[in-house]
Parts: sequence; C-alpha cells; structure tokens
Amino acid sequence: MKIQRKLVLYTLVITGLSLIFLGLSSFTYYYTNSSKEMKANTNRVMNQAMTTINHQIDELDILTEKAQFYSKSSYNLMNDLHKYNSTNYSNEDTYHTNEEVRGIFSTLLYRTDYINFLAIITPNGHIFSYSNTHKDFSYGFNPLHEKWYKEAVQAKGDIVLNIQQENDNIVNGKGEPTLFFTRAVYDFYSRKLLGVMLVNCETDYFDFLSEDSLRNIKGFQLIKATSQETLYENINDSQQTNSYLHKETLTSKKYPVKITAFIDYSSYHELLSKTLITIIIILLSVLFASFIPLYYFSKRFTSPIIQLSRVMGDNSRNNVYTIEETKYTTRKNEIGTLYKEYEKMIVTLNQYLIDKIAYEKTLLKTEMDVYKNQIDSHFLYNTLESINSLAELENMDDISSITLALSDMFRYASNGFVNESQLSNELKHVEDYLKIQEIRYQKKLNYKVFMHPAELYYSTVPKLILQPLIENAINHGFNRGRMDGQISVNVSCKENDLLIQVCDNGKGMSKEQLDTIRKQLKQASIKIKHTESHIGLINIQTRLVLTFGEKYGLSVESQEMKGTTVSVLLPISLERTENYV
Repeated sequence: MKIQRKLVLYTLVITGLSLIFLGLSSFTYYYTNSSKEMKANTNRVMNQAMTTINHQIDELDILTEKAQFYSKSSYNLMNDLHKYNSTNYSNEDTYHTNEEVRGIFSTLLYRTDYINFLAIITPNGHIFSYSNTHKDFSYGFNPLHEKWYKEAVQAKGDIVLNIQQENDNIVNGKGEPTLFFTRAVYDFYSRKLLGVMLVNCETDYFDFLSEDSLRNIKGFQLIKATSQETLYENINDSQQTNSYLHKETLTSKKYPVKITAFIDYSSYHELLSKTLITIIIILLSVLFASFIPLYYFSKRFTSPIIQLSRVMGDNSRNNVYTIEETKYTTRKNEIGTLYKEYEKMIVTLNQYLIDKIAYEKTLLKTEMDVYKNQIDSHFLYNTLESINSLAELENMDDISSITLALSDMFRYASNGFVNESQLSNELKHVEDYLKIQEIRYQKKLNYKVFMHPAELYYSTVPKLILQPLIENAINHGFNRGRMDGQISVNVSCKENDLLIQVCDNGKGMSKEQLDTIRKQLKQASIKIKHTESHIGLINIQTRLVLTFGEKYGLSVESQEMKGTTVSVLLPISLERTENYV
C-alpha cells in the first residue's frame, strides 16, 4: 500500500478510535451512574420492605408470646397445658381448656382481620383453636407428623414460617395456599414442651410489598431461607421470562427469610441502543467530513518522500548513484535534511565502491601469493620425506622420527585457509611436538590426556591452541626440559561449553607474574602488537575473543612450586569427521 494511502487510513483509524473511546466513555459514565442510582433506590425499597416484613412477623411473634403467657386470676394457660403431656385428663378438662383458650384467643384476635385462626397443638396431638373466619383445622386432624410441626419443635421457641400448598386439612380452605407461623411453647422453669402455637394467615398477608415500589421493580418474592420455599410472590411466569429482568436479593438478619426483587432493565438497554446508534452516526459523519482535508494534507506531506523513493529505485536498478538538486533539497525541515543526507550517502557510497575495488585487487594478489607458498610447502614436505628415507636406510631412528613428526606438524600448521580442526587432530599435533621434544631433551616426558565424555574428541576447535600451551609448560614450568614433571590435558563440558585444561606440576609463578599475565590476557587485542613475552598466550586469547566473543578465551591459575593450569573455554561444536583438520 502506498504511503499516502497508509497515512490517510491510519489518520482515519486514529480519529475513529478516539471518537469511539470518547463516546463510549461518556455513555459508560452516564449508564454507570444511572445504574448506581437505580440500584441505590432498589436497595432502599428492599430495605424498607424487609423492615416492614420484620415488623409484620414481629407482630405475630408478639401475639404468640401474649397467648403463651396470658393469664387471669382464675386461669393460667401454661399451668393448664401441663396435664396434656400425659393421659391423665378427662373430657371435662378438655372442654374447660377449650373454652378458656377460645376466650384468650378471641381477645387477642379482636379486630385482626388478617388472621384466619389461632391454635395451640399439645404434644399428644390435641388441638385448641379459635377462628375469626370460617377457616379452621378439620375435625380429627392430627398434626404431629406434619413438617411445619416438626420444624417448630426443632426451632426451640423461635418463630417458623411455612406455606401450605393446597392444604385439605383446613376447613373452607378451598385447596388454596396458606401461611403458617408457628413456635414451640415451653414451661418457663422446666423447659418442658407444652405445645406448638400456630397462627394461620392468607398469602396476601405480604401484599404490602407491592405498594410504594419503584417503576422499574416488577414484583417481589418472599422466600424461606432454610428450604428455599416461596412464601409470597407477586410476579407471574410471563414476566420472569423477560430477558431484561434482573434479580436483587436481601436476607433478613432477624428471621429466616429473604426477599427477591425483580427489576426491569429494558429501559436502560433501550437507552444503550439509542446512544450507540447516535455515536455511530456521529462517527461516520466526522470521518466523512475529515477525509477530504486528510487526503490533501497527506499528499502534501508524502510527495517529497515518494519522489525520493523513485530516485533511489532508479539508482538501484541502474547501479548509478546520483541525485539532482530539487526544491526539497533547500528546505529547512526534516524533508530537506533527508535529501541532503541521501546526497552525502551517495558520495560516501561512491568512495566506498572505489576503495572496495582496490581492496579486492589487493586480496586477489594475496591469494595468489598463498597459492605460491603452498607450492613451496610441497617442496619442503618432499624434502623432509627424502631425509626420512635416508635416515631409515642408515638406521637413524631418531632422525627418522623427528623428521616425520616435523613433517606432520608443518603440514597440519600450514594447511591453506583452514583455521579449525577436530580436537583429536589438535591432540595429535601435540603428540608430534612432544615426540620432537623427547628426542631433543633425551628424556621421556610424562604426558596424559583425560577426556569425558569421549565424544568430545570430535569437537571442532581453532587450530594451534594446545601446542603453544604445552610448549609454555615445558619451557617455563620445567625449565626447558631440565626438570622432571607431568603434563595433563583435561577435556570436559562446563554447562553448554567445552573446557580444556592444560596442567603441569612445575615451578609455577609468583603472584606478581600471574597478575601480569592476567592483565596482558585482558588486553590481548592491544598487547599483541607490542608484547614480546608470552606471545603464544596473547595470540591464542586474541583469536578466541575475536572469534567467539568476550565470554570465551584463556584463564590462568598458578602457585609457586606447585604448578600452573591454563584453561581454554570454547563453545561446543561436534562434527564426527575423521579426516577433518
């Protein structure tokens, strides 16, 4: 895609995203605050409803307490109920108790039209009740096995709410749901169960929940917290299928009930839809109005760059690097700087090409000299072979051995442009060197190689890095072969690197000598041009650092009269090739 089109597209995208972000942020802020306000109003209504529910239940709770502790000078209900814990009572006793209970209950239910009837059930199943209406328990009904009775006993005196669905045990109940408020009655002193007090009400007892509610609240549910039974509900199934209907629940801290409010969020979703449509219309209008000025601005901005790119393309295709002075070259802004810097680059590039041609001519001459030297080396190999043949004819074994070793060393060291070798070949080169030194000093040099794992024999290493270290061990550690000692080469893996250690038990170095060598190794790339001593170590260090980086190279440890260890750290490169040098 052309730069002008990209610039227009990117600008339109950035403008569009900014407008979308601004519109959505404004809408989100408005919608969030509206939702918070509605939620706060909903919580207020629910708290008011819960307070009223608690108050309504409190009234029934107080009513049952009044009935429980009601007494007069000639009669006490609590004392009278004791006889019904046994079978030691007569029909006359039952009649008398029933009359007293009816008198008490009629007094308590005076002008309470929301209660159907009030009853007390003794532990033997006898029912004493009084009804304000035509509803009451049917004759012969035994409630001891009913769920609401058992829950009341288990509640140990706390009031319990239950709803009875289509209860046929209530006279004139018409099979409709009805509410039971029950609590167990105990002797004040012995805590012995005397019976269960029951208050029966219609489900419209909680119709007040529908009053003074918010416009968005479509209904309530009153639920029994322990069994999740619905005690009251003023929302129908068709309303509950509304996808925008949201539920908020509040649990009473005083009684085992919770209230659920059904809130209609459809108006908020409608507002969201209208706002999003408005944002889209505004966005499209602004983008359309911005396109024409953006097009002319991008054309003015990109024309110099497009022209420069054409000049660069023509130069690249024709391999001719020139640029003509234009009106953009004299500009004082970034475009003018770009043209001027490209002009400078062309001048530098042309000079580079001239220098490169001269360099390649010099390199070609150097390669020709190398090939000539290789021809001279073959003459030297042939001469050494001839000396070896004469030494074998004259039975001069030392001369034959030293000639063969020298021939192998020279061939290994002068193998054209190859700068790498297998570790096994490098160790063979060391053995050829030691063979010459043993003949030279007329003594057997104690030399060992320790390799773990054995696959490291096939590691690729730079050529001629071990022989100078062995030579240093003989010349400096064993005083040029005049001392007896042992040289060992330990090869191992260190994490993901190759570690080669050349150790001797010679005379070692003083701390001052060791510090000097370490300093020279740290500055090897500079010292190699000026240092005459330890040139082998510095040469190896320079090669390794330039080839592999500062992490790799040589390190030296030494103690006087105990020996010296030179460590070589290299990256591992395994290549199983027997004739690789």
